[in-house]
Amino acid sequence: MQSLKEEIEKEMQENNVFILGAGFSVGAGIPTMDSLLEKAMSVFKSECNGIYQRITEKVSAYYGIKEVDYQKINFSELCTFLDYLELIEFGGGERFSDYGSRERLALKYFLCKAISVSTPEINPDYYLNFAKNLKKHDVVLTFNWDLLLEKSLIKCGKKFAYCNFEDNHDVDVYLIKPHGSMNWSIEERKNEMLRWIPMNLQRGITKHEIYYTNDLIYKYPYQSTSFFKEINPFIVLPGFGKGFDVRRLSAFWYKLESVFCLSRNIFVIGLSVSEDDYFIKSFLKDNLDLINSNITIMNPDPEIEKRYNFIKNTNLSFLKEPFGMNSMHLIKRGT
Repeated sequence: MQSLKEEIEKEMQENNVFILGAGFSVGAGIPTMDSLLEKAMSVFKSECNGIYQRITEKVSAYYGIKEVDYQKINFSELCTFLDYLELIEFGGGERFSDYGSRERLALKYFLCKAISVSTPEINPDYYLNFAKNLKKHDVVLTFNWDLLLEKSLIKCGKKFAYCNFEDNHDVDVYLIKPHGSMNWSIEERKNEMLRWIPMNLQRGITKHEIYYTNDLIYKYPYQSTSFFKEINPFIVLPGFGKGFDVRRLSAFWYKLESVFCLSRNIFVIGLSVSEDDYFIKSFLKDNLDLINSNITIMNPDPEIEKRYNFIKNTNLSFLKEPFGMNSMHLIKRGT
């Protein structure tokens, strides 16, 4: 008869790791990076025209163009440019608060508002199916800011947590979000309208606390001006200033390789690795090259093999389809 320890080890050796990118959420109508900036800047212009005009004037001068079309502006380059403006105008000091310049904070807010407006009230069935089929020891590592998976888990009656420093037997799924989340904040929250909960990261390796609220899973706070001053989403923007924000999330990057130790299958869904995203590329190469698990990259990009040519693991395979019911069938067969 197997001992309890042997049973637990056997169960954990059958766990799966899911690594999610923007392509995971696009089937629900949430915009990818290609269209998100234009949608966010449209709302930005209508609700906060002063700061919008300041950014647009600087961008116009930088590119040498009269009319700025944010459909054609590189998102990563824009974020890097905003970091540069802060350097030349304020000597590297913070312009507006300890958490970033007014322009960057406003951009983060309107990016998240554009995502919130695009999130459906009722998720497509395959997202609910995905949430239902997550097992106790599965790990979901998502680089998305959206709350689509959290919403699906709540709908399925599954409890989730962002911080896994302490054993919590009531938690069904741990969501690791190394790029932050649109329902997170690094400001201390007291006597607010939304219910902010500390993650207790200070019990780990960081001096900085992060707070989250499940109230932002629903649209009404982003749609109401009453919550404008309270919502200060902590998300990691692309570009060369990314390292500044990532440091505050060091607890989610430290020993991240541990999630792969006992995995049987790894599914990378909708993650198109940018050429200049050295954080994600370094993380994937540092881990996926060294494991014996089956690795499946799910992405419809016709050049997806080229994007992942830095991974040398022979267990790597590709499914060139958008995430949907067919993906779920493959995941079920693999698990």
